Amino acid sequence: MEEYEGDPDALAREGLQNAAAEARYDLVLYEFFLTDKCGHDQDWEMARWCIETLEQFLDGLRSALDPDRDLLLVTSDHGNSEDLSVKTHTNNAVPTFAFGRNAARAAAEIHSLIDLPGFIYRALEMPDEPPEELHQRASSASAPHLPALSLLHSRQ
Repeated sequence: MEEYEGDPDALAREGLQNAAAEARYDLVLYEFFLTDKCGHDQDWEMARWCIETLEQFLDGLRSALDPDRDLLLVTSDHGNSEDLSVKTHTNNAVPTFAFGRNAARAAAEIHSLIDLPGFIYRALEMPDEPPEELHQRASSASAPHLPALSLLHSRQ
């Protein structure tokens, strides 16, 4: 693993501040794929480093959010690095963490990955539900990886 340059906490705050300064984003997606890589590599030290780095990044991001305006969702499309005894993805349930605006609503409405597209559409007050194809792709075993982090920003 190459040595990481920079402070994840500071980078998260800086990135969020830049996005907020633009004030044109309703949805920001971010995928932290390194936890998946360390699971496939079955590398305990790399897994520890990845999780510590992700924690610092999320702490910085959370501290920069306006909880009355923004919603942070953190989830995964599958298990992997929680069980380094296997090289493949696991079928373990993955949690979804919500912080900020509508966090209680997210907790009540999101029970699996299948619930994410509809929740995001409703949270962004989009006029229609997501296409059925999106629900099918999210629930299929061959679904493309969903981003690990979503930030919903309301311009209200």
